[in-house]
Amino acid sequence: MDRNHEFTVGLPDGGQYEVALLSEVETVSQNGSTVLRLPWIGVDAKGDSEEEVLPQLLGGLQEKIGAGPGSPDFERFAEYVRSKGRRLSDEEVAGREEKRFKSQTLRSILTPDEHYEVQLFADAEVDRAGDRVTVRLPWIDVEGSGA
Repeated sequence: MDRNHEFTVGLPDGGQYEVALLSEVETVSQNGSTVLRLPWIGVDAKGDSEEEVLPQLLGGLQEKIGAGPGSPDFERFAEYVRSKGRRLSDEEVAGREEKRFKSQTLRSILTPDEHYEVQLFADAEVDRAGDRVTVRLPWIDVEGSGA
């Protein structure tokens, strides 16, 4: 993962944002170790290499905001996301959800020697009408809908 990786973050106000959470990481070398810091929220992690430290840094961020909405750290995080991120439109959010849905794989074990991984929903037809979603699997003539 690089520092410009864009994360999709959902906030309690219902907004979905795309934001490069690691773009402002500070790097410090300390006694042969790498220290990475997110100064805007006070999280740091230390290890042998940046590749090792970035996941730790994200884990530290998750811990810091774990108390959820209303906590000072979460509110600082939410403000950062709103100010540095790009709010996604409803259409963009729906498109991402559909893409994620269609890319899900199902592992099927037919016999002890035959194992398959299938993108079962890759050809699904998805229609949206407000909050209602209808999904059709035309290849087996199945349809379902819900909110």
